[in-house]
Amino acid sequence: MMRAIHSLVLGYLFAFTDAFLLRNVASSPHHATARYASSNSASSSALTTSLNVTIVGAGPAGLLLAHRLLEGGASVNIYEKRARPVLGTLLPGRAYALGIGRRGRTALQQAPNVWEAVRQAGFPSDRFRLHAGPVALKLRDSAGQQEPSLLCFQSDLCAALLKELEQQYSTDRLTIQFNVPVTNINFKDRTCQTKNGELVAFDLIVGCDGVNSVVREAMQKEWPAFKVTQRELPGKFKTVQLPNVPSDKLDPTAVSLVMPQKGSTTAFVEPVSDSGRCCVLFAGSNSSDPLLVSSDATEIEQVLQERYPSFRPEALTSAAEQLANIPKASQASSVQCNIYHYNDVAVLCGDAAHATGGVSGQGVNSALTDSVVLAECIHQSTSMREALNAYSMKQVPEGHALYDLSFPPPPSSKLEALGRTLGTLRDFIFRGRFGIGKLPIQVQLTTSLESFADIRRARMDGFPSQSEWERKLSTLDASAVASLSARGKETTSTK
Repeated sequence: MMRAIHSLVLGYLFAFTDAFLLRNVASSPHHATARYASSNSASSSALTTSLNVTIVGAGPAGLLLAHRLLEGGASVNIYEKRARPVLGTLLPGRAYALGIGRRGRTALQQAPNVWEAVRQAGFPSDRFRLHAGPVALKLRDSAGQQEPSLLCFQSDLCAALLKELEQQYSTDRLTIQFNVPVTNINFKDRTCQTKNGELVAFDLIVGCDGVNSVVREAMQKEWPAFKVTQRELPGKFKTVQLPNVPSDKLDPTAVSLVMPQKGSTTAFVEPVSDSGRCCVLFAGSNSSDPLLVSSDATEIEQVLQERYPSFRPEALTSAAEQLANIPKASQASSVQCNIYHYNDVAVLCGDAAHATGGVSGQGVNSALTDSVVLAECIHQSTSMREALNAYSMKQVPEGHALYDLSFPPPPSSKLEALGRTLGTLRDFIFRGRFGIGKLPIQVQLTTSLESFADIRRARMDGFPSQSEWERKLSTLDASAVASLSARGKETTSTK
């Protein structure tokens, strides 16, 4: 029973903490680290104004990066393999809700008018409820003065970013193509080819294309020293959209974790608009669960009725139809890269560079931060090599630190496991108040701007210093120059 409570409350609560900002927490001034300039206006430079950038991926990271580069005078071409996002419409690959916390909000505020547009596309909430049968636990209510996380569909976030982008910038410096995958990248010639045969020239190509990044794959093929670790995480999920929360017993202003009457697949309900519209994520580890594998809407509706008897009939019917039409359940992946750029020609942002599969609750927030940091490095540098090297030196430690905080080493004994569980409960209850315990890690990640690297060093041993990271990355960067030069000689000799 205790194991179940620990798994359900701590696992889900902490994994999705980014969906409900826990307030009354402020990082101390000497630890708060601004990873980019606080001004929301981009400073133009000769490097930026003459720059022709191709961005692969029109997710949050790619669209915010486009805002910042265009503001500085660059020309930007964006290619996205998925369909164009439309506010209020779910699309394959974008049909999930996320929480924009303090880091993400601060990043979005760096581009003019963007945060206001995004805020209108979501729902602010920091309330959290756990529903298990007749028991409803209020694990968090509104408190304090800090702005809550913004809950929204990924598609709505992208639609808001896209609308502002197209309204602010003319087509002479901005082109965006949807349903157009990039299929081939030639770093030496600085060209890429799309699936429809278009050959695109660029000065810089940026991979904002997620865990299965084609830009990252091209870097791996080109550069032996570039190392990537990618693994699938346990569990699968499907997501549906409903016009209202599915049960009268659920608070329409709160995030709710609803435990099933039978089985192990849970329902995670997140409000995403003032109208009551919500996202319901069904997640579980049973690979044969009808909710995750069946395409029969009647069967799914019967299973939902058995497991979630408090859900309204119309909600059950709608959810069943949507689940049946999703051909395959999604599975999250983690990604680690030893460096985020290749010479002066390619660079990675967001999940293409680092991913924790939602475990940290910081995916979109760290991706948005990447985009702003990259743009600032370009604006402030005199060469692209200098800019990309500076970006990797800032963000590689951040990505690795977040990974370590999301996936700490397993306990070496049952006693250590028990100690961790009790310590986590203590921290969650007291949150470091009265000198008892520490601030819960997810609270610290969500509510402060303290760097992930500093948090990692304070909580665990064995993390390199910034100077150690810089020495390692400088060595890798030098090998990239040699690799690209060697590739050029190989190409010349075959002609």
